[in-house]
Amino acid sequence: MEQSLFRAAAPRPPVGQRPVNWLVRTVDLMMDWQDRRRQRLHLAELPDHLLRDVGLSRADVECEMSKPFWR
Repeated sequence: MEQSLFRAAAPRPPVGQRPVNWLVRTVDLMMDWQDRRRQRLHLAELPDHLLRDVGLSRADVECEMSKPFWR
């Protein structure tokens, strides 16, 4: 039996599902941004002795807080 040199392309989702996939990815990305912001705010509230316990300084926290939410 002869093997084909080319693989068949992966089937694309039906046209009706493509916007849903885009919407799911967008909502997921926005939730990641929201979670990142929440974690940074929580980190900023920690006292210095707890920051030292995890190996961070107040300057590290300030640097993290200055980042935009998408990074």
